[in-house]
Order: sequence, then C-alpha cells, then structure tokens
Amino acid sequence: MATQPHLRLSSEALVEITRRAARGGLHTMGTGTWQTNLWAQYALILALATLLLEQAPQDREECEEFAIEEKMGQAMAQIAGAVHSILPGGIMEIVSYLPEEQRKEGWGRGVNWDSLK
Repeated sequence: MATQPHLRLSSEALVEITRRAARGGLHTMGTGTWQTNLWAQYALILALATLLLEQAPQDREECEEFAIEEKMGQAMAQIAGAVHSILPGGIMEIVSYLPEEQRKEGWGRGVNWDSLK
C-alpha cells in the first residue's frame, strides 16, 4: 500500500523560521510585538497544521472509527483560535485575505477593511 508523506520542513528551514520568529519583526531584521511578528505568526500556523496532520487517521480502519464530526469541530476551533490570536483584527480579519468578489458575496459586507490594516 502506497503512503503519502506528511508535509515536512527541512531541518535548515525549520531552524531559519524559528530564528526569524525569535528575532521578531516583519522581516529578518528588527523587533516587534506578537501582533507584528509575522515570522512567529507563520511558525504558529505551521505548528498547527502539523498538529492537525498528526491527528488525522492513518489508514482505512482508523477512518472507519474516526469521530469525524467531533474531530472537525476540534480542528476548526483550533484554527479559529490561532487565527484570532495572531491577527490584529481577530477572526474578522481572515475575510480580508479573500479576493474582493468573495468578500462582497459573504459576511464581509459592511466591514471597514481599512480599519483592519
């Protein structure tokens, strides 16, 4: 049976991302708070993605026994919590990453996007 590898970072990339996250700021130099430390925010998202992959079923039998509704709810709560923590505009800011036409269609209507920047 063929397996698909989990997404992995090279040791070198992980060390560099961690170094930049520890240094802070918006780029490789400078300092910043949690709200402006994009490398730390990115590292958190990568860690959460890894955690979710590790919790996924590994074979057909595990899929049969997997409580999908419960696990989906837990995963969405973890994602929402992480996004809310790292984005200055909280969870509402996530909509600002959608293309404009999708924002206009959904619950982003009426949001002052300039105030989230």
